[in-house]
Amino acid sequence: MGTAGVVTTDIGNYYSTANSIALQTDGKIVVAGISVYGNGSKRSFTIARYNCGPLGIDEINTNKYIHIFPNPNNGNMQIAYEIPENTIGTFSIYDLMGSQILSYPLNGGKNTLTISGTEINAGIYFYRATAGNKVIAKNKIVVIK
Repeated sequence: MGTAGVVTTDIGNYYSTANSIALQTDGKIVVAGISVYGNGSKRSFTIARYNCGPLGIDEINTNKYIHIFPNPNNGNMQIAYEIPENTIGTFSIYDLMGSQILSYPLNGGKNTLTISGTEINAGIYFYRATAGNKVIAKNKIVVIK
């Protein structure tokens, strides 16, 4: 397990470099790269699959909804949501390292939140929506510019 959003996996005894990363549909992360071992003269292709869920969140209340459209998008997106009346929630966006980059308040009832393309760069992100102290949704957002 990692600390402060950083995971280190020791594969070779000299050094290892990640060259690409993919997010699978089941939320698992696959990293591919090169491991250098011995005296630095031997190299091998390396792949690692991380089986922990994104953000480590397991509590989901499926009675409410969050719908992001379009997804993928160019940074301009709308989040349609419904949370119980008289409830305050949050919609937070995290980068692949698990650092929160944006957060918006959610008001009770059925509403729409609009996010501008100037607020987020191209990339793969995770989002988490809460209502009160419960997680009501989590998934990924893909931004292509």
